[in-house]
Amino acid sequence: DDKHRLTEFGPVMRQLLGDRADKALGRTHWQAFRYGASDEEWQAHKDDLHTHKPFRDFVFAIRSQGVRWVSLGGRPRCGAQGEFIGYHGVGRDITLSKRAERMLVQRNRELQHLVNERTAALEQTNRDLEGFARHIAHELRTPIGHVQGLAHLLQTRAGDRLADEDRNLLDMQVQAAHHM
Repeated sequence: DDKHRLTEFGPVMRQLLGDRADKALGRTHWQAFRYGASDEEWQAHKDDLHTHKPFRDFVFAIRSQGVRWVSLGGRPRCGAQGEFIGYHGVGRDITLSKRAERMLVQRNRELQHLVNERTAALEQTNRDLEGFARHIAHELRTPIGHVQGLAHLLQTRAGDRLADEDRNLLDMQVQAAHHM
């Protein structure tokens, strides 16, 4: 009505509300379903109603034998003289979509937690591999340095006494050790 009080319910809303339907008549949404939305949400809805704006998808909860979620839409109505006489509104039960949304949010949190765990494990594995690679590089550098040094020493001391084929083999060893 012109005071934003509920004046009637359709059969679907009556079934959804059960005994609460008759108790809600004559009251505003924010009185009948006080804890169905936050104070800020109710205030924004009231502001729209007081300025006679059409509204849609105003969502609130009905807490009675569990929680049911309702989405409302409404258009202002005017009398013959153009005076505001209330709203004509439509409500939909969106409980299943709200439950699905909550389930998706929960699954997303769980998935994010698993991703974070896996990322942390992979980061630790990478740190371990980097440490192992540094260790192996250090462990290989010393013996390869010895091989290269001894080959170079042999080249300098006896290189001119070696046959060409042996000198080529020694050159290959020095280059391979240098490359390694």
